[in-house]
Parts: sequence; structure tokens; C-alpha cells
Amino acid sequence: MNITNCKLSKKVQKKLLEYFVLEV
Repeated sequence: MNITNCKLSKKVQKKLLEYFVLEV
């Protein structure tokens, strides 16, 4: 579960990063 959570976190972080980059 922890590994899956880590993967999910990385995916979410990437999406958030792209979102912020697009916003700015």
C-alpha cells in the first residue's frame, strides 16, 4: 500500500506541477 501511495503521490505531484506551470 505504501508503494502504491508513493506512486500516486508522484503522479499527483507531477499533475500539480504541470497545473502550476500552466497557471503561471
